[in-house]
Amino acid sequence: MVLSVLLISVVFYFSSCSSAKIGLFCADDVPVIANRTSTRTEVRADGTAMVNGKPFFPFGFYHVSSSSTAEVRLNHLREIAAAGFNIIHASFKRFEKFDDYEKFLDEAEKIGIYVLTEFELVPTVDPIQVVNKFKDKPVILGWSIADDVDSNKDGFTPNQILDLHCKFKTADPAHITYISGSKEKKIANFINTADAIGVQAYPVGENLPLNTVKYMISIARDAAPKNRLIIGNVQSFRWYHEGAKVPNFDEIRNMTYQAILAGAKGIIYYTYYDEEWSLREHPDLWLGIKSLVPEMQAISSFLLDGDLKNIETGVKNLLAAIWLYQNQTLAVVINTSYDRIADLAITLPENVREARQIFPDRASGMSVKNGQLTGSLNPLDVRVYSLRN
Repeated sequence: MVLSVLLISVVFYFSSCSSAKIGLFCADDVPVIANRTSTRTEVRADGTAMVNGKPFFPFGFYHVSSSSTAEVRLNHLREIAAAGFNIIHASFKRFEKFDDYEKFLDEAEKIGIYVLTEFELVPTVDPIQVVNKFKDKPVILGWSIADDVDSNKDGFTPNQILDLHCKFKTADPAHITYISGSKEKKIANFINTADAIGVQAYPVGENLPLNTVKYMISIARDAAPKNRLIIGNVQSFRWYHEGAKVPNFDEIRNMTYQAILAGAKGIIYYTYYDEEWSLREHPDLWLGIKSLVPEMQAISSFLLDGDLKNIETGVKNLLAAIWLYQNQTLAVVINTSYDRIADLAITLPENVREARQIFPDRASGMSVKNGQLTGSLNPLDVRVYSLRN
């Protein structure tokens, strides 16, 4: 992510390495972890994560644990899980004690949240020792093998990352590997080097348009085989240069829905905590992001098993898509502009007669007329509708 804390240690090449398929977020609202001796994760042919054979939508946070004590990390884990999130991307720190990390994983199992484990750039313990010790823990979703893979400063090559993938898959073929990147012209080069790819899109405070999120994630989704898990690394932090602004909740909700319109099958926000940022120091923002948990749960069937169709609106900064699932239709429309109202008129599937707002406490005002969904969206609005015949 912003801080490169993943491992590149001595790389071993396994020419016979066989990459497993990827898997994600449980169809049930709450992950079921208890009473399992281990967990198997893989990716379905359509890019959906599967955990023990059930579709799973990862929805959670990065936690740059190298900047915290073991006790602080435990407290943050509990806060994230209590809010209903189901995944934490956490660090096995450079001077981590095995007992401390086992306590962390056991607490995650107790409170029902999965873990993606990353490693620092120069680890003092061979990461494969960590994999071998903890791979049977039921909370393990997978292993985060490299961060900022397409960053010039780290200088990784696709072959180096593929070698790491093979090393981890040889040690633990039952769990996915994960990488992340942020460069539009380079991310496609790494798309076949891991089971899951996180796409970093952090436009707020960088003078980039907000719709950079959909643009970046679409590049990765279009370049990837369909059985590759694409995860949106959506911005929930303030950039570190002087004058950077804190993203507000409207921006974060907008970016979250952009990610799923682009085909992301999971969201891991960057970040809950690192050495310069703590989300809990921004209680209003934290309260807002927590409100997205029931939203994702309410539409999870569409995200996991629905057929996504993006719609060309013909209007700048206006995005729209529908999902079809078991004779039900979900529509999402997004205005990514900061200062312009967007007028919408998109053609709907045949026989749709009504658009019902799924989240009554959010902005509404759209209607169905002559087979079209019509209305106006204020700046940064996101509208989510159930379409009915």
